[in-house]
Amino acid sequence: MAEFLCLANSRREGGRCVAGLVPGRGWVRPVPDRSGSAVPLRGAWHFGLLDLVDVDLGSPVPIPGQRENVLLGPEGFSKVQAHDPARLREEMEALIEERPPLLELGGPTRIPFAEVQSGDIGQSLALVEPATVHWSVETDRRDQPRVRCQFDLGRRHFGLRVTDPEIEELLRDAALGTYHRSAAGIPDDHRLLLTISLGGAFEGYCYKLVAAAMPCPARRTASPRPSGSFAYSSRKGPSALRPRAEVSATTTALPRRSGSRWRSSSCELS
Repeated sequence: MAEFLCLANSRREGGRCVAGLVPGRGWVRPVPDRSGSAVPLRGAWHFGLLDLVDVDLGSPVPIPGQRENVLLGPEGFSKVQAHDPARLREEMEALIEERPPLLELGGPTRIPFAEVQSGDIGQSLALVEPATVHWSVETDRRDQPRVRCQFDLGRRHFGLRVTDPEIEELLRDAALGTYHRSAAGIPDDHRLLLTISLGGAFEGYCYKLVAAAMPCPARRTASPRPSGSFAYSSRKGPSALRPRAEVSATTTALPRRSGSRWRSSSCELS
């Protein structure tokens, strides 16, 4: 069993896409088979973002566009109750990229699968901290609601599909339009980290996705701290890095749209 800090537990067809940090190893995406299928929901429902869990990892099983894939062993994930992930701060900080190659490849939202197949495109996972973040609610070609994360990184603007189920739930009935990040309960004085993931091939393309949005409250201390360092909750348990659901905030009132529901069985990415 290996320790695993969850940095994505996102929706995908057939279950969840789970990814995170294994100390001393970096990014890992546990998968149930060599083809990179989804982790069944029953195997990933009991832990969330920034939880530290034990995971049974087998051998690496990279596929084109997802070199971080590792076989998930028969014991799967088990939640850890007595560890403090604060000691992983330096390793987690080291994952943050200002210009991840993943976002530079292909177009703004996707990479042609032919390009992915032709060679190693590098990491398919990235952790970023954008200067500005907004949510936009739109409909897909099937008239189903979907959320995009609009953010700036360096001098470039991105608008990527969100597959973080909590963000989808918070915005699922909102009217079409663009919303401040606080509409998803994220306070202005918190850092906001995004996990970017490259999805599998879909109609000839691999799409760049916002698989997780993680607010981190600022450390309240009188002593100096390095710029951009993480803050950790004093409470014990697997989520000493405080997850979004436990941050106290006033959510912006949203205009609602009636009759909208997220599609749980499929994920149209374009």
